[in-house]
Amino acid sequence: MDDFMSDGESTGIESASATTEAGWRSGRPACSRRAPRRAAGGRVAFDFVIESSARRFAGGTAGARDLSSSGVFLERIALDRMLLPLEPFYVRVRFAEAPPHPLAGLAALGRLTRLESDSAGNPHGLGIRFDSMPRAFQRALEGFLQGHR
Repeated sequence: MDDFMSDGESTGIESASATTEAGWRSGRPACSRRAPRRAAGGRVAFDFVIESSARRFAGGTAGARDLSSSGVFLERIALDRMLLPLEPFYVRVRFAEAPPHPLAGLAALGRLTRLESDSAGNPHGLGIRFDSMPRAFQRALEGFLQGHR
């Protein structure tokens, strides 16, 4: 997890559960769309990380289908283990595309809010809500969403 953080920023892990609980208490699921989306394109690498130990549980690669200031939807999922952790976890998303993609090499932490699978039970889509992102990621994301490269 140390390679993700920069400038002494907090991971936001403690506040993530409170955010999810607040969303449900308000009568609105935390996974509801709150921001406009833009087609993202490109590949991402992601890890499921156990909250209590900051240990990587599993991960994989995927295509980023659409992106907003609040999250990303991943498709064409390739997992290294076909398991999800049973204990609380967060998702580290790292954009693997090479430059000139504005998010190349940048990472953010988030929560799994949506899991889509095919009729055989194989995952083919993951919705991730961003909970914590370094300033560089946030600036690049804002620029990407506004159409600037």
